[in-house]
Amino acid sequence: MQYGNAVSALAGEGAAVRRRSRALPLLGGAFVIGALALAWIFSWFNAGAMSPSASELRNTWGIEILGIRTSAAGYMLDYRFRVKDVDKAAPLLDRTIPAYIVVEKSGARLGVPNPPTTGRLRASAKFPKKDRNYFIFFGNPGHYVKAGDRVSVVIGDFKVQHLVVQ
Repeated sequence: MQYGNAVSALAGEGAAVRRRSRALPLLGGAFVIGALALAWIFSWFNAGAMSPSASELRNTWGIEILGIRTSAAGYMLDYRFRVKDVDKAAPLLDRTIPAYIVVEKSGARLGVPNPPTTGRLRASAKFPKKDRNYFIFFGNPGHYVKAGDRVSVVIGDFKVQHLVVQ
């Protein structure tokens, strides 16, 4: 009789251990998903981290930076900005002024592709409009820049540092 009770007691413990061991991967997965969600949320706050403040950019260059993201399956970087003052932002929309990105981890420069059929892959406007979004595509050969990397955008005299790629 004692032997039977000991076996049933051990069987009960084994079932409890099995239930706990099944719950651990679920809890671990929930933790990982939660951590990724928080990282994604905070990455949007880091996208605004740049050398001049948003108000300085608006006052000096007449723009508001919307972000920089990977595009075209990672082979391009898509830089977006909104024009707030047309006269101040005019140099940023001039295709003749060279634009490039400096990758902070290596110092590498990535330029704007210039295919013969379309020309430079950046927005230009003879008559820019206030509160309109504009873009510049930068080449990213070999997926050199990845989400989370920091870059600086340079367009002539304009330079914004420490932008986080989304």
